[in-house]
Amino acid sequence: MDDISIGFDLAPFRRWVSDLVKKQIPFATALATTRVAKDAQAELQDEIDEHFISRTKFVERGVRIKAASKARPIAHVGSRDEFMRLQAEGGTKEGQGDGVAVPVGARLRPTSRTPPGKWPGAVLKKARHFTQKLPSGDKGVFRRMGRGRSRKVRLLWHLTNKVNVPKRWPIRETVERVVRKQWRKRAKEALRQALKTARR
Repeated sequence: MDDISIGFDLAPFRRWVSDLVKKQIPFATALATTRVAKDAQAELQDEIDEHFISRTKFVERGVRIKAASKARPIAHVGSRDEFMRLQAEGGTKEGQGDGVAVPVGARLRPTSRTPPGKWPGAVLKKARHFTQKLPSGDKGVFRRMGRGRSRKVRLLWHLTNKVNVPKRWPIRETVERVVRKQWRKRAKEALRQALKTARR
């Protein structure tokens, strides 16, 4: 039996595949970048309790992303809350007016939430509460407790001009770890989806 040979010019096919891939690369890149950003967002939200005493879900809900696009294939991950900048970078928090209020005896437990009614400005409007200079020169908000011989005062708030805030939230390190772990997987998924949904 004679061999039968059939020849094909594969050049047009290769060009078509190459053009298709090139056309879909921007979409796939934006899709993969956004998905990795979402992975990082979820990881940051899960880690909040490891770094902070979380009394509500407010901080977790503040972790947001800005999706990438074909025109700008860059996704952003961060917090909407400006006060988290110091937690992520460290630095000095400077007070205004009477200064920064640091709770001392204002909470029953460290994990307790401090409602506005227990903030310095609110408690000083109530009887038996007053301010007094501390040995450091800062001011404190106190409450008179008991009567007679059992009378004593309790320091509720320490008012200071500035507080050094250490870096407590490794947001950059977490995002970089997630990108290294997830990028290859998300890129492959996004390219497959881009080719599958491409207009022929």
